Amino acid sequence: MQDLWIGYPRNGETERTMGTTLRYFDDKTKLWRVVFVSPKYGSAVSLRGGVEGDRLVLRGTDADGVALRWSFNEIEPNSFIWRGEASRDGGKTWRLEEEHHMKRRAAGGR
Repeated sequence: MQDLWIGYPRNGETERTMGTTLRYFDDKTKLWRVVFVSPKYGSAVSLRGGVEGDRLVLRGTDADGVALRWSFNEIEPNSFIWRGEASRDGGKTWRLEEEHHMKRRAAGGR
């Protein structure tokens, strides 16, 4: 599966930011594998993981070695909450950096 992330200009910016996420289920390891690429920030992040309790959790590190935890929470047929967290102390504490409430749009997109 592939997602295209588009961030619209704000705070005096003139260009949109874009990124893409590729993810697939690795049948051999029984884990989800994810690669996120953000050209504007020169970032490529690789994560992997699976079900933990009632959520899907992916773990990895960024280019600076900061631990990342992305989770898919409150998963319903047409919605979920995605949280991106970071830890700078080896996973002892986590700081929420992003939270997105995602909802499926009807066919046709409007």
